[in-house]
Amino acid sequence: MKNIAGWIQVALNKNEDFIKLPFDEILRMNAYFEKRDKTSQRYRVFTNEQNDLVIISRNEKGHYLYFNPNDERDRGNIFNFAKNRGIRVEELLKGFENNLEIKPLETTNTSRTKSLEEYKEMKALAFNNHFFQKRLIDAHLIQEFAGLRQDKYHNINIPSFVLSEDKNFLTQAGFVSYLLNPLSDKEQPQIKIKTLCKGNKGLEIIKNASSKKQDIKTILITESMIDTFSLLELKDFNPKECLLCSTNGQITRTQKEVFAHLNETFNQAKVYLGFDRDKKGQEYSELTKENFPNAHILPPQLKDFNDDLMCAKYLNLDNEWNIKDCEKLLLGFEKHCQVFIKNFHTFSQEQRAKSLKQISTEELPKYERIKTKIKAYIDTKSLENSYKELSFLLERELKRG
Repeated sequence: MKNIAGWIQVALNKNEDFIKLPFDEILRMNAYFEKRDKTSQRYRVFTNEQNDLVIISRNEKGHYLYFNPNDERDRGNIFNFAKNRGIRVEELLKGFENNLEIKPLETTNTSRTKSLEEYKEMKALAFNNHFFQKRLIDAHLIQEFAGLRQDKYHNINIPSFVLSEDKNFLTQAGFVSYLLNPLSDKEQPQIKIKTLCKGNKGLEIIKNASSKKQDIKTILITESMIDTFSLLELKDFNPKECLLCSTNGQITRTQKEVFAHLNETFNQAKVYLGFDRDKKGQEYSELTKENFPNAHILPPQLKDFNDDLMCAKYLNLDNEWNIKDCEKLLLGFEKHCQVFIKNFHTFSQEQRAKSLKQISTEELPKYERIKTKIKAYIDTKSLENSYKELSFLLERELKRG
């Protein structure tokens, strides 16, 4: 790729080819962050501290296009992007020089005041919520924490905080909505938006309803409050002594200010970082340790701690399970399947029925639930082949009558 500054200068001088400029690099120069967990090979997802969500792609002509999944009107090329935000393209291209602050469309930008009013009007979180139903987090554990609200669409909403103007205390800046039904664009349905930030971007923080400042002995920080709850449950921390935090998939300057305040306020607390098991998670751990140099890094066994929790519950593993425990269990599934195939014609009808019932109603369903979560960490080809062989055997016997 050409040097971005030189490419932009050529475009400015000729007043052309703006729509061929690398839009992702332009966004980065204007304080946008890439949401790696949402990005795919064809589409890149960006946001900034004003919660302006932008998904960009490139067509066959080399033109960069974008759309906002939250607003049908907000789409097009770089000219549409600039016009919708009340700025000139030339200003946008010089964002790295002018420190340009870019906000979403005025009509879709939920102000801090409005977001706080919206949050206060919400009901308390129901016991039967999607953190429990879909993510398998202990419903009783969730209910111990204050601040979680539920809107009319049954989305779970968690308050986010920033440092006050005088830098003396934390103040609620908005909330993060964990969507029951992820949003997707009509033209790019494969892109799923699972959370929305309302108000100003901050750090999600919740604590036990009865806890006081002096009770906090542990601070847990992950990329999602779903993972923070999962980490809390898996490691059996005392919920009354914990402050649960989430960065919502990125670490901003504002969040680092909150980190510094927490480190000073709870200087005796132990801090645990449970970021995702990938390159980005490692980067987040390093950034967070700048404010919490004594923090303990807790790597998940799988991609994140919610995957770990779901795997533990679906497979009936101990909370302290590791990859070897999972491999051993799956190896048992495979051996049972192979024994059934090998002895199919010598088993009595009763033995055959009992063994097949265990495979089809217990072992195979457990594997199906977690196979997408473990595929990057455990080789299951042999187990998959065994289940295919079993399927062929049963189909063949069925045809024989």
